[in-house]
Amino acid sequence: EAVAQKFLPYTITVFRPAGEEHPAITRIAGYLLPYTKLDGRAAAFVCVDHTCHPPVTTAETLRTLLEYADSVQGGQAA
Repeated sequence: EAVAQKFLPYTITVFRPAGEEHPAITRIAGYLLPYTKLDGRAAAFVCVDHTCHPPVTTAETLRTLLEYADSVQGGQAA
């Protein structure tokens, strides 16, 4: 929901289902294997210019991080 509330034209959003050791998405995007839950909670990973920030687990923190990424990229958060 936090991602859908903001227009992010230069962003790629990938959903990795929880509860599956090797979901289908990891067969085509193997780099997603280490991106899993954090302390049993769903986690969001935001990367800008090939550098990923630490994972966040709340919508409020995700919104703040997306705003930061958007400002750093001059409207091109990824």
